[in-house]
Amino acid sequence: MFLARLRFKARGRKRRVNTDKIILEAFVGALAKRKFTPEEFFKAILPPDSQTVSVEAFVESIMVKKLLETEVQALRLVSILCENQSDSISLLNLKKALVAFSMPLTDPVVGSSNPIKIEQYSVIKVHDLLKRRTISPSDLFNAIDTGGDMQLSCSEIKEFVASIGQGSVSDNDLRIFVNFLDIDRSGLVSKAEFLQQFRMLDGIY
Repeated sequence: MFLARLRFKARGRKRRVNTDKIILEAFVGALAKRKFTPEEFFKAILPPDSQTVSVEAFVESIMVKKLLETEVQALRLVSILCENQSDSISLLNLKKALVAFSMPLTDPVVGSSNPIKIEQYSVIKVHDLLKRRTISPSDLFNAIDTGGDMQLSCSEIKEFVASIGQGSVSDNDLRIFVNFLDIDRSGLVSKAEFLQQFRMLDGIY
């Protein structure tokens, strides 16, 4: 069991640096810097047609996005949310933990002038999944470009996402992601467009 394995790793630490509240504050604060609320983050990583996120996917998203400094901190957050030691996390789990420590779930982030749109959830989902390959954006483009024509189609991106086999995104998520990349609205994504938009996402999320 993934959660049990991580808990065992955490118990091996001689000292716990952060209390539950400090971990939650760090998590919420990191999201606030990206102009996200905890609910928006949860919905962004939620698989299609599901009400829960696996513990493994939740921890991986936290580490990829650098919302907490260490995996041990991410583990501690998971243990706060999963009172019943489940292998998945629901929005209700997140809400209960935040309410218990008097933290916001859906309140607008102070100073945010650009609220997150629903379409951005799809963009973040696909971006997060592609980043799991841990290669440069340029190498990632080349890996997706199976036709070798320096242009990406929606079908090429879909095939590549399916080949990764580490997450689930819908056809609508992919369509929205391609539309985001396709700056000139040509129907195809050039390497320049891909690098510009992908690096912009790296800087934000």
